[in-house]
Amino acid sequence: MKIMKFFSVIVILNGLLLCFVGSFYVPIALSCLIFLIVTVAIGGGASNFNLVTTKTKTPIIVGVAVLAVALGGLAAYFAF
Repeated sequence: MKIMKFFSVIVILNGLLLCFVGSFYVPIALSCLIFLIVTVAIGGGASNFNLVTTKTKTPIIVGVAVLAVALGGLAAYFAF
């Protein structure tokens, strides 16, 4: 948990960004959140349906990761 030492700095900087450049920063932050949600949902779904396990070969894992990032990027791009 090395990031916990810097968590308060991250939160303060995030608050300053929202305070001073909020109208520019909020859509970017929401797009990043949408990207993260879609990517994690696709990765979790692949894991839940046993497409990705500990014995899965590398090309399948890379394919699922590329698909998740591509769909997450599209969702974030078209969100705003």
